[in-house]
Amino acid sequence: MNRKQIAFDIIISIGVLIAIGFSLLRIVPCTVTNDTYIGTLVTILGIIVAIVIGYQIINIFQIHGELNEHKKLYEEVKKEDADIVLMLNSFYAEQKEKYKKQNNRMDEKFYVISSLVTYNSGDTSITCLDSFIQMHHALLLTIASEEDRLDFIFSYLRKFISEMSLVAFIGHNSYMSDGDNSYINDDNGKVYIKDIIEEKLVNVRKIDSFIKKHSRYKIIKFEYEKIMAIFWEQIEKIKANPEYQITEKEENYILTH
Repeated sequence: MNRKQIAFDIIISIGVLIAIGFSLLRIVPCTVTNDTYIGTLVTILGIIVAIVIGYQIINIFQIHGELNEHKKLYEEVKKEDADIVLMLNSFYAEQKEKYKKQNNRMDEKFYVISSLVTYNSGDTSITCLDSFIQMHHALLLTIASEEDRLDFIFSYLRKFISEMSLVAFIGHNSYMSDGDNSYINDDNGKVYIKDIIEEKLVNVRKIDSFIKKHSRYKIIKFEYEKIMAIFWEQIEKIKANPEYQITEKEENYILTH
């Protein structure tokens, strides 16, 4: 039982005792009449009711204050929980980003090694195209993983371009011409060289698009666009003239500019 409840019980008890006292009181020569008794009793009961109502009002304010404190505590706990959730989400996002970069580093190394192995696996005039495509993919993974291997990759992209000719697309197969278009024959009939070239460059165009949309593209933009301009220029020369062979002067320009 709390102090307020004890105080309330004491006040009620005192009021009851006073009422009983007046009911028994006889003052001589003055006698307390029934009217006097009733008036006194009503007064005392009025005081008691006022005290009870006052006590209830005090309790209401106290409860309201306690509710405000509980609400404030609830908001603090809620904010702490929100901060914890935010911290956990931030930690999760950070770990996820680290994991993603680590995967990109591993994939980038895989494509670099695959490119060099492919290049040295046979006739480089043939393997240079597939090596270029793999190294081009490695470039995308390099900027995504924030690795500093750009100069190495750019130098090999230039090297692969400098060896490209029609052989890189059709091997040493012979080709024919029906006027403006050159083609080779396979089991399905005529296959035009321009179509073969475009089919083999699908992945190059796709990776090129991903690279240019990457948030770190600005880091490589200048050098990358120079290399790709040279690449597409060589492709157009091959399409226009299947017998095109790169000159020593052109080769030096590709490797050094």
